[in-house]
Amino acid sequence: MADKKESRASPPPLDDAEADAEAQPLLDPEDKLTHAQESTSFTHAHKHGNFVARLRAYFGRGPCSSVTDNATYDSGVLLSWTVFTLAGAKTVWHKANTWYMMLKLVILSLVVAGAVLLIVPNPSKLESSKFQAISLFLRVFVGLLLGFFMTNSVNRWFACASGFMELYDRIRNLQMQFFALGVSEDRSFQCMRYGICSCMFLTRMLEIECLTDKEEQETQMAKMWAEIETPGVDSSCEVLLSPGRKKKKYAALTPEEVKILRTVDDPAGMLWIWVASLVGRMAQDGDIPPMASPTYGRVMSIAQSAHDAMRGVKHSIKVQAPFIYVHMLATLVHINNIANVVGFGLTFGSTLGTLLENHRRSREAMGYDKKASVDDIRSDMENLVVMFFVSLVGPLIYQALLDISICISRPFASKEGMIPTDRLLAYLEKDLSDAVRLAKKPPSWDAPCFRQ
Repeated sequence: MADKKESRASPPPLDDAEADAEAQPLLDPEDKLTHAQESTSFTHAHKHGNFVARLRAYFGRGPCSSVTDNATYDSGVLLSWTVFTLAGAKTVWHKANTWYMMLKLVILSLVVAGAVLLIVPNPSKLESSKFQAISLFLRVFVGLLLGFFMTNSVNRWFACASGFMELYDRIRNLQMQFFALGVSEDRSFQCMRYGICSCMFLTRMLEIECLTDKEEQETQMAKMWAEIETPGVDSSCEVLLSPGRKKKKYAALTPEEVKILRTVDDPAGMLWIWVASLVGRMAQDGDIPPMASPTYGRVMSIAQSAHDAMRGVKHSIKVQAPFIYVHMLATLVHINNIANVVGFGLTFGSTLGTLLENHRRSREAMGYDKKASVDDIRSDMENLVVMFFVSLVGPLIYQALLDISICISRPFASKEGMIPTDRLLAYLEKDLSDAVRLAKKPPSWDAPCFRQ
């Protein structure tokens, strides 16, 4: 019994490896630090008394991890009150144009209120609610036309984004066909380089066309050519992404190629002419099946689909809604907003006049001949609260919707409606580089080669 107790009390000795493993903590220092930071983040928010940090701790995550760009965000954040604390995100409430317009409308309502105080002899009897019949009449047309315009703008934005995605996919498909046929790395790289450069030219040209200053257009055009011109570019040109990982530099053209493309108006489209010509040259040289084969037709079909997608993007951007329609819509929105704030100014002035009528000195100073009753004061205060939401918040919403629709309809002219083409193009270059690395050394078979 004593031996059994002793054996239970003293476990067998551990060797050095087991002892080291036993001495290791369950969490390494970095994990401990991360765990401690997560557990104390809520405490720090309360300790420092930061109201915004407390809201984020209660209702969700911060903006950095929620909104990357216009097309990449966590929609779950929008279900809670974090919509009021998304600092840094490009929303309509951060646009200066919307608030500047509202400032002018508020000033107009104050001017109308002052005119009511000075001109109307008995403000308590002024029935300002009748003026709202005008804005109510306009509100029906504004809501209908604004809804149609926003739908058109969103569809146009998606058509443009879908065109870019289709263009990127066709470049991936073309590279896959070259891998299956065993095309040499130099010629495959040249075709991919022309495809990536066409995407870059398409984005930059659309951005430059939205600029109104001629000097700024020339400056950005020169910057675009300088950015893409790379002497001595070949398939060995690489860019370091992270330690141990590189990607090929596809967005590059030789000085000779740049010199030729400077003579055309549409360098993005003309690059696909080079791709088609190079595919035909490869067919004649025996790198791919001959022109009469279905395989050649498939390769040319991919190139043609890429060119069609690029043309579709241009058509989506350049063909806008008819100006006469958009002008009429914007005019109705502004007229409706002015009518609303004028009605609010009448109500606000009438309420102030009613309050002044209730005091003898103020009534005598303003020249009012009648004292307002308590019922008049209560009725005017109720109308003022209702008119505040109807005649001030309403115009703010209409102005914001108009601003959103115009931003979305011009995705390359405003940061708020911008399509994240640079990020998508960077992903495409990474995919092409990874595909080259994997295609060179298949796991258990030799790489194919059509040319004998």
